[in-house]
Amino acid sequence: MYSSVIRDILNISLCGKVIDLHKIEGIDTEFKSIFISDLKKTAVAFANTQGGKIYVGVLDDGTVVGVENADSTARQITDSFRSSIKPDITRFIRVTVEMIEGKNIVVAEIERGANLPYYIADRGLKPTGVYVRVGSASVPATDEHIRQMVKSTDGDSYTNSRSLVQELTFERTQREFDEKHIIFSDIQKQTLGVVDKNGLFTNLGLLLSEQCMHTTKIAVFEGETKAIFKSRKEFSGSLIQQLYDIIEYLDFFNLVHAEIGNLRRTETRDYPVDAIREAILNALTHREYGLSASTFVNVYDDRMEFLTVGGLVQGITLPAIMSGVSYSRNAALANIFYRLELVEAYGTGIMRIMGDYEKQRRKPEIDVTDSSFSLTLPNMRLANKASESDNNGQEKVVLDLIERNGHVTVDVLATALNLGRTRCYAILKKMQSEGIIQAVKNGRKIEYC
Repeated sequence: MYSSVIRDILNISLCGKVIDLHKIEGIDTEFKSIFISDLKKTAVAFANTQGGKIYVGVLDDGTVVGVENADSTARQITDSFRSSIKPDITRFIRVTVEMIEGKNIVVAEIERGANLPYYIADRGLKPTGVYVRVGSASVPATDEHIRQMVKSTDGDSYTNSRSLVQELTFERTQREFDEKHIIFSDIQKQTLGVVDKNGLFTNLGLLLSEQCMHTTKIAVFEGETKAIFKSRKEFSGSLIQQLYDIIEYLDFFNLVHAEIGNLRRTETRDYPVDAIREAILNALTHREYGLSASTFVNVYDDRMEFLTVGGLVQGITLPAIMSGVSYSRNAALANIFYRLELVEAYGTGIMRIMGDYEKQRRKPEIDVTDSSFSLTLPNMRLANKASESDNNGQEKVVLDLIERNGHVTVDVLATALNLGRTRCYAILKKMQSEGIIQAVKNGRKIEYC
């Protein structure tokens, strides 16, 4: 007769079958005397780590006690894992009934899954629902470990990755789709990328939901510096709701001015309405949502600044954007905005903004760093009041720099004038078109002399 202590047995041959049992509980072995609902926690931990086996009908010390109705217990385990663990773990589990010393035990074998992280459905993608195996214990995964598992499975694309929040609502987004007579059913959500192939909400879904935690902050200042603060406002919730709320709020600061000439009243605004709209859409569509910082809009007397985290997508240059090249950090989000007719076409936003300022003396400015993208819209009314001497003064600085150094670049001029690169580029191009200076390519840089 075999010993009743499994920990002393490495291989037991029964009816031609070999049951491979470890001596003690460990990283891939768990003993349970009876079926309990907590088995799903161990199954999740095995699926998220390196797989393992759960033996039901065995005490913690390895003593075989068996189970009374093994077939029923096996069905309970299978049904429990199928209904309470997400993503679907069915194809990674195998539940069998084995006999040792005349006693039935149930063995649940769980492989490492392909769609990490697995979690207990009613607890969600958070430490209380995601477990990993550490030694002989199933312990909650850390927030960072969960993010790394999501990234390893879904890749680097933020919008395509599974959302760590799965309890999402889409009241505002649903209303927008309804108003545009576009279906937003479960099938459509999967087609658009709001839901993934496992029926789980993606981060794109999170951005469109009321639960979106990414915010936009607007600060209003008196004058042209941050010295005197007037008011602030923070917008949260669905990006679609944020879009409309921001447009409405900024419209309050886009003052209307009336002029009467030839017995006709003409109204003008400080900023082109379409330019503000495009600037907001650009900020919401192209920001790096993998970073937690908010989108910022700073309103001064003479300008509006739109600042987003995340520089240019690798391989895209500022001149390329200025010429209409489209870059899609969040392609799925841009596609939804396009379908909802919130944007007219891919890659035209910046060009449309520049077109709105085509006849203006001061143009919008773009500044890019490795981690940020800034777009500044000048107040047209104040910009038009700028004297021609300002331009003459800037051109004099250009000529002085050329006389002193033999040439000047956009970056050098930006430092000398304390202006954005876009504005300095416009100054140099204007002088070039008028034959005052010439452009010479030196390697990858353009020098003006």
